[in-house]
Amino acid sequence: MGTASLQSHAGVNNAADALRHAEWSAKMAQSLGVDEAKKISDAYEISHPNDRYERAMDLINNNVGRVLGEALTGVAPDEIARLALEAGLLQTSLPPAMIFHEKRK
Repeated sequence: MGTASLQSHAGVNNAADALRHAEWSAKMAQSLGVDEAKKISDAYEISHPNDRYERAMDLINNNVGRVLGEALTGVAPDEIARLALEAGLLQTSLPPAMIFHEKRK
């Protein structure tokens, strides 16, 4: 999986965003190990602040990618992300109540 695969998942708070986070985390888990992948992805989320709901969504999708990346070592990270999406394991949007809460601010 190269950068082109990650770049093909454009968007924010949607399925493409979820795929990007899961794929990146799966790739890091496979190449660096789960602990290092968690440190890097958590540091990224902290240093690139979103609102708390977007951050939670990103952290969930990063975790799914790491867990599956570690478990499915022979599967390409982009395929792991696709399978996770199809299985309903990725969060692809903010819950409606959270969207409403943020818009009222």
